[in-house]
Amino acid sequence: AYRIEKNPDGSLLVRGKRLEQFTKMTDFKNRGAVERFRDVIERTGLLRALQKNGWKDGVLVYIGTTKVDEHL
Repeated sequence: AYRIEKNPDGSLLVRGKRLEQFTKMTDFKNRGAVERFRDVIERTGLLRALQKNGWKDGVLVYIGTTKVDEHL
């Protein structure tokens, strides 16, 4: 479970304990880890939910404190 908040600067903040833990543990320098991250984002429906909340190229996205928009 997660929730999406819009920040005053236009960025999107995703909150959710398990998703935040998973993101924090992901090694974004590792191609396989990034592919796994993308797969989880897709399967949980987060990518579609972000798009419904106004996400597009150039909009910053954070899961917890981790910036992830370049990995979506």
